Amino acid sequence: MRYLVTNFIMVLKEILYCIDKLSGDDEEYEDFSAQLTARMRQKIESQHGEFRRRFPRAEYRSSSAARRITYNLPRPLKLADPTKQPQTTSEKVSEILFSLDTDDDGAADPWELHEWIVWVQNLVYVHALRDQWSSMFVGNSTGRRLSWPEYQSAVNPDGRRTESRRRRAERDRRRWRRADADGDDALTKHEFKLFLFPQLSENDAGAPVLVPEAHEDLDTDFDGRVSLKEFLDVHRDDEENGVGR
Repeated sequence: MRYLVTNFIMVLKEILYCIDKLSGDDEEYEDFSAQLTARMRQKIESQHGEFRRRFPRAEYRSSSAARRITYNLPRPLKLADPTKQPQTTSEKVSEILFSLDTDDDGAADPWELHEWIVWVQNLVYVHALRDQWSSMFVGNSTGRRLSWPEYQSAVNPDGRRTESRRRRAERDRRRWRRADADGDDALTKHEFKLFLFPQLSENDAGAPVLVPEAHEDLDTDFDGRVSLKEFLDVHRDDEENGVGR
């Protein structure tokens, strides 16, 4: 773990150095964004390859079963009373293990954990999209398109203008334009999904959204630059609050 953190900080120093050299030209920034996206994709693929090298799927008995039920997890609760929800941490962990243990060997192998995490992640996307989409409309939302004024009315109903709301509107507008595939300034439900989750866009299309957002989140003094101190301060706060432990 320490190696991964150290490696990440070294990469970050290189990124910050490159950002500091940018002149502010849009074309130059787009080129840098593309290079950064390619580098991060390379690292992700490297991690995937390392996982498969360490845990060859064919060696695990759960591999074929896991592929079959990826979209049907979790299994029904094993509690005698199906109306009862697990209360204690031990009960919750027991239910999760039962759900993902597809070969019934009483333990979770790496691929069972992998399939369960993928399932949970997809479930989060489904529920978030459903709830967010329905909250944008009064009445039935089936077959609807969401216009930019409608979205703004939903997220800022009182119309107040503050600095934080201005920054959010700029971020939302950038996401909106990227998700609006047909350029009609109104989003279908599928386009709205990519608005909420740019990382799901194909061919790294979400990078021009995610890179500026990451930069803005780290730029705590709003001077348009991210210093190494700003980055470390943000993650130091996370550690102090117990995030990521």
